Amino acid sequence: MVKTIKFTIGGKDYSLKGDNEVLLYRAANDVKNVYSKIQESYPDESVSTISVLTALNIAEKSINEKQQIEVDEDYLVEQINKMTDYLSKVMRYDKYYENE
Repeated sequence: MVKTIKFTIGGKDYSLKGDNEVLLYRAANDVKNVYSKIQESYPDESVSTISVLTALNIAEKSINEKQQIEVDEDYLVEQINKMTDYLSKVMRYDKYYENE
């Protein structure tokens, strides 16, 4: 079911629609927090500049998180391969001594 939330960022009101209300609020709050921090750091910048910087900051965070996921996946695959190799060796060892 489509939900609509209302929020304010930089003094401007927005409406956002989506299926997951909790996710909508989290997204809106994340944008609002980043926008506010940038606005505090650069009070003389225009709304459009702050908006672009906000988008770039959020995009950078997203890219960093995706890269970390790739690193974590590679690590997990490596560890699973090591465990599989170990278990294969143990099973071959057990079979060898069962036949004696």
